[in-house]
Amino acid sequence: ISREDQVTYNYGFGKLEQVASISVAMALFVTFIVSLFASINRFISPQILENTSFGLFFAILSVIGNSFLWMKNYKLHKTSPSPVSDSQWRLFRAKTCATVVVALSLASSLIFEQVKVGLYFDPLGSLLLSRFLFHSSYTIVSNSMSDLVDRAVDEQVQFIVVRNLIKHEKEYMGLEAVRSRRSGNRMFIDIFLSFSPTSSFDDVCLAVARISSDMERQLPGTEICVIPRPFF
Repeated sequence: ISREDQVTYNYGFGKLEQVASISVAMALFVTFIVSLFASINRFISPQILENTSFGLFFAILSVIGNSFLWMKNYKLHKTSPSPVSDSQWRLFRAKTCATVVVALSLASSLIFEQVKVGLYFDPLGSLLLSRFLFHSSYTIVSNSMSDLVDRAVDEQVQFIVVRNLIKHEKEYMGLEAVRSRRSGNRMFIDIFLSFSPTSSFDDVCLAVARISSDMERQLPGTEICVIPRPFF
């Protein structure tokens, strides 16, 4: 049995997907900072908007386009979930809400352009937008960070893994480590088990096969890899 390198853990394409999601979250967070400071500045020094009708027309077109991409990516994520598809539909949801806020603030400014309070619709819309951008950024980071630290499984999956390890506890000597990661809609769990040096090769292979098959049967879409180690 070849020894696997535990020092340098292979991040794989699943890790790259998580990094891509984090990049999207960072872009949303930067937009949140810009929107927040712009809204504060407009509240302090309100300005009269120019070419409001022209901007409103393009804002409505943006709402339609972003809504279409939002629904398209959301359906794709439901069909084949992955960190990238999750961040994409959340990104276009944020863009849709952003353009809706812009359209509403422009429409309100256009309707109440002769009233002093109309100057504050645009910064108010920016403030609401910044709050939503921060929420979207935080959600994406929360969903992606666990896999980057090799904790991709939730408590329910952990319970199934532990229950099966207890069920087969007489077939191995000890548990060394458990690593997990996601790639697309699949989950990969590596379990390092130590076996007695006196165990035959056939016995170890049969034990590994039984443990893996039991877990994979209860966790569809999950690949279980049991790595044997000698017990010292």
